[in-house]
Amino acid sequence: MEKQSIITVMRQLQAEKLKVEDEMKNRRTAITVSYEQFIELFYIQANICLRKRNEMHDFVIDKDNKDLIEDLYFYFSLNQRFSGSLYKGILLTGSYGVGKSIILMSCSKICTCLTNKNITIVHSLNLAQFINEKDIGYYVQRPLLIDDLGKESISMKVFGTEIRPIVELLTQRYDNGAWTFATSNNSPKSLADFYGETINERMKTMFNIIEIEGPSRREQ
Repeated sequence: MEKQSIITVMRQLQAEKLKVEDEMKNRRTAITVSYEQFIELFYIQANICLRKRNEMHDFVIDKDNKDLIEDLYFYFSLNQRFSGSLYKGILLTGSYGVGKSIILMSCSKICTCLTNKNITIVHSLNLAQFINEKDIGYYVQRPLLIDDLGKESISMKVFGTEIRPIVELLTQRYDNGAWTFATSNNSPKSLADFYGETINERMKTMFNIIEIEGPSRREQ
């Protein structure tokens, strides 16, 4: 009787495991365009981002970003040629002006247009206010891109109580396995110092951490 009970429990747990794995896979939908088509879309979207900044020059794909953009195409098309984990999010780090935000925002907008996965894009400076207005639950599970992670204040006061909204949000998104993207001018070490070691360890699980090198494009 005891042995049969153990077998039943094991079957139930195995079924739950398979269900969770299926849910995780269903959080992603592959874009189904060729690389050449993706690049055409990317140029258009990247230049839209530039125009919104009142920058009239066109985005340039060169030796400093070509491999990264190709790798992100593999990522969003769920191609095994991607250099990291297809089931983690993306954190792009690098110095000011190297194109982190434009690259990741453009890829995310293309993904939103071509699939049923709408990626919400929020600047870190505004996120705490939005969380306060809409409640943190609004942002816990939806696909989310946080621009300039680490630029915000680490804490804020709400009715006299000090809270750490982005730390709490990252914690809850980690617990829910939410699909998360971010850009940051800070190095992974600086982010660890800013958020604390617990969040740093969780970010390693949440993100493929990719550094962009090269000179600032704002000076060109």
